[in-house]
Amino acid sequence: MSRTATAKDVASGAPLAEPAPDADALWRALETIAGCQEALVERLYEDFFARCPEARPLFGVYAIAEREEMVAETLRSIVALHEGEPWLEGNLEALGRSHEEYGVTSSMYPIFVESFVASVGAAAGVPLDEAAQTALRSAIAHVTERMRVAGEASARPT
Repeated sequence: MSRTATAKDVASGAPLAEPAPDADALWRALETIAGCQEALVERLYEDFFARCPEARPLFGVYAIAEREEMVAETLRSIVALHEGEPWLEGNLEALGRSHEEYGVTSSMYPIFVESFVASVGAAAGVPLDEAAQTALRSAIAHVTERMRVAGEASARPT
């Protein structure tokens, strides 16, 4: 039986675990996203930039394809986390380091999580139920926490 990793586990490099005890709720969220992914990308970044204006300069004016890829990568990471894929840890560490190099700060990660969850309902035209929101928030927070920790570690002087 797996458990949800704590922030301490993530910071220590402990193996990733299932993000939420309610797998059905997570899959409901992912199915909703599958039906509105293009609209989600647009809505997500509108919301994220409204909540976190300092992030806007990190994205190019013509960055739609990059934004679509970032959302797709987030979704792949959620599924890989849920399925316990062994490649995910190294991938998230590399993503965290590259995000640090681009100027992403630790404070931006939780804002992104909230923007992502809020934007799914707006993009789909119907809000996620509470359990699906909780499961999705937990999974994205776990993924972004691993990235944040790796980014901070790479920024420390050696």
